[in-house]
Amino acid sequence: MTTTATKSWMTPRATTTIATTRTTTTTTTTTTAATTPQSSSSKRSLSFLEIDQMLINVHFVPYDERFLLTVTRQTTVGHVKSICERRYKIGSSFGGTEDKVLILSYAGSELHSTWFFYDLAIQPGSTLKCLLKTEEKPSINVRCAFNNELIKVYGIENVRTSSVIDVKVKITKLTGLPLTAFRLVTQKGTHLMCDDHILDVYGIVNGDTISLETYRGWDGFLTSCQLGFTTQVLKSFSSDDREKQYQMRVAMYVAAHFGHSDLVLNLMNKHCIRPDEPVRDHPSREWCSMDPHHPDCSHK
Repeated sequence: MTTTATKSWMTPRATTTIATTRTTTTTTTTTTAATTPQSSSSKRSLSFLEIDQMLINVHFVPYDERFLLTVTRQTTVGHVKSICERRYKIGSSFGGTEDKVLILSYAGSELHSTWFFYDLAIQPGSTLKCLLKTEEKPSINVRCAFNNELIKVYGIENVRTSSVIDVKVKITKLTGLPLTAFRLVTQKGTHLMCDDHILDVYGIVNGDTISLETYRGWDGFLTSCQLGFTTQVLKSFSSDDREKQYQMRVAMYVAAHFGHSDLVLNLMNKHCIRPDEPVRDHPSREWCSMDPHHPDCSHK
C-alpha cells in the first residue's frame, strides 16, 4: 500500500514537470523564431548605411539616353552635373549655348548642386533625370552693400527706358526695404538721384549691375530686421529720438514684409508704431522732402 501511494503521488508531479518542460521549449522556440527576422533586418539596414559606393542610372532626357554612373557617399549633385555637361557638351566652355542650364532631378524634385548623395537616401539602381532648361537672364543685377547679397531683378522689358522709381519699387518687393532707406549707385559711382529719370540717363543697360547702399552703420540693423531677430533689432536703435523713430518705422516695414510677427507685435505694443503709418524720410533728409506723391511719404 505504501508503494502504491508513493507512485500515485509521484506520477502527476512527473507529468506536470514534463508538460512544463515542453511548454518552456515551445515558448523558447517561438521567441527565437520571432527574433530571427528582426536581427537579419537590422543587419540589412546597417549594411545599406555602410555602402561606400553604388551604381545609379542617369537618364539624359533630351537625347533619351541612359548610362550607369558610380557614386560614393561624398559625391555631390554638382559633380554629377559636371560629368553630364562634359559628356553632352553643355555650356559655353564646351561650345554650347550659354542660356541652357542642366537640371538633375529625382522623384520629380530638383536636386541642388551642393547636396550629397548620402544625405538624399537614394537607393542603389535608382534613376536620375537630366533636363535642360533655358535660363532667363535678369534684367538688372543689384548688389546689396549691407549684406553683400546679389539680387537679380526680372520682368523689365527695356531697362534703358525704365524710370529709376520703377526699378526701386521692384527692389523693394525683393528686399523688403522701404524706398527711403536705400539709394542706388552705378558701377562708376554715380548716384541715381532723380526718380523720374530713365536709366539711360545714367548709362545703364540690360544685364548691368548696380549697388544698393544704405545709411552708415545700418548693416547689422537691416540684416536683423530681415531675419526677424527682435532682440538685435531693439539693440541697434539710435540714441537720437528722431532717428530712432525712423528706424522703428523701417523695422516695422521690413518685419511686415517678411512676416516676422514677434517683431511687429513688439513694435506695436511697446513702442506704439502703427503698421499703416508711412515710413517717411530719414530725419536728415526731411527738410528736402517736397514730393507728396512719393510712395513712402504719402499719407494716402
